[in-house]
Parts: sequence; structure tokens; C-alpha cells
Amino acid sequence: MSYQMSISLDLGKRYIGLTNLSATLVDINGTDLTVPINLGFVEIGNGNYLWTYSAYPQNFRGGIKFKSGTELIGFIAVNPEELEYIDVRVSSRAGAGGVSIITQQSPVPTDITEPIELRLIDDYFAAEGRSIDLTSDQWPDLAGATVQFIIAGKETFTKNFTIIDDVLRLELSSAELAIIGAGRWSYEVKATLYNGHVLTLLVANMIIVPPFGD
Repeated sequence: MSYQMSISLDLGKRYIGLTNLSATLVDINGTDLTVPINLGFVEIGNGNYLWTYSAYPQNFRGGIKFKSGTELIGFIAVNPEELEYIDVRVSSRAGAGGVSIITQQSPVPTDITEPIELRLIDDYFAAEGRSIDLTSDQWPDLAGATVQFIIAGKETFTKNFTIIDDVLRLELSSAELAIIGAGRWSYEVKATLYNGHVLTLLVANMIIVPPFGD
């Protein structure tokens, strides 16, 4: 017996207007269980999409890979006790409407006044959809600029953002997070424009969480 579920994807403004989205179910070993599924996607706006699929196998446990073309842009885990079994089976009472699961691809919170939360032992790279992507329509043209990530109290650790259109992308490895250390840190995003002018684009906070047992 299969069941239907709708999943919301918050991909960010970089992914507005995608027409080549696909989803693939994988088992607990990461092996593909389906061919890429291109149907069921609806764009809500500002890089938000809704995907509805009606053939989840009963007791399905594994995950879903989301791609734009060949680029992996998101992944979520699926556990039957969280989805199909909630008091009673969702498939026995959800009907055609399904149930919405909200996912966050990037570690950047929707409200940037909230701190970014990272795990000390994790890597945060775009290849897995985990890079720190920032954008704002209030920033000047950053073409030709150098944009730095600077942490208060750790001024010897700086790293440059990659500029992709209007998005600032920062990738951090677990080795780099170890240099910073666990704790709550204030950081700033400083831009040196093509003309030499220096601007502070953002001042905010981040939390680096140690692994269990530390």
C-alpha cells in the first residue's frame, strides 16, 4: 500500500524559476530506488517549491535527493515513524492533500537575525547543498569586489566568499570549524568594492556546536 505526501523545499533566490527539478528516492544505503521523478513540482515563489508524490511505499525508510538538472541541490531523510505513522498512518487519513514537511537546505536561518548553527565535525559545502549562501537586495553591485568572512576574537581566521550573481557563498570544512572552535561567535561580512570602498554588509552571530560527549 502506497501513500501520498507533499514536501516543501526552500532553495533560496538563486533557484527561482527552475524547470528541470527532479526527485529520486534512495534507500538507507543511498542506493537509488526510483528513476528521477520530474512530475509533481510546483513553484510557490522566491525559490520555494512544493513537491507531491503519491507512490511512497509502505514503511519506506531512506531519503529523497533533489536535483536541478545534474546538480544536487537538496536532500531529506524519510522515516516512517515521522511521516506515515503519526498516531495512525497518514495514508489512512491524509487523503489527497498529503502532509507538508518543511526542509531547510542551507544552514542559514530564514530570519538572519537568528544565529547560523553549525556542527563542529561537519563540512559545509555546496556539493551537498550545505554552503552558507547570503543575499540581499539592499547590497550594492558586488561585481569585482572582495568579500570577507571575519569572526570577532578570531581575526587571524578570515575567508573570502565566492560571489555568484547576487549570492555570497561561503564553504567551511570541519577542519576550519575546528580552528574557530565550538561556541557562540559574532561575525561580520566585509566587502571591498572594485573602487576600493569598504562596506560592512552584515553583522550577525553563529553557533558552532560540539559533537555529543564533548
